Amino acid sequence: MATYGVAEITQAEGKMVVEQRGDVDLDALSEQLMDIRNAISPILTEEPEPGGLALQSLVISLTVGVDGKIWFVVSGSAEASITLTFSRPGTS
Repeated sequence: MATYGVAEITQAEGKMVVEQRGDVDLDALSEQLMDIRNAISPILTEEPEPGGLALQSLVISLTVGVDGKIWFVVSGSAEASITLTFSRPGTS
């Protein structure tokens, strides 16, 4: 199991301050990403009704929180640090 530190980067008195706030467990992060992929996959692979529109791709922006887990960014000051692009099979 590999882990990496989670850093909070701020500015104080004109200097960049980096503080470690936790750790990211890459196995847990990978599991979360696979769960998201598995949940999205049926949306992209299902065939639309005749005359309907098919979803060709979907982009989801995520961030890694201080707790080392993936968070969906909805509002606030968090910046997305992970962008997932899912494409319909055969269209990439």
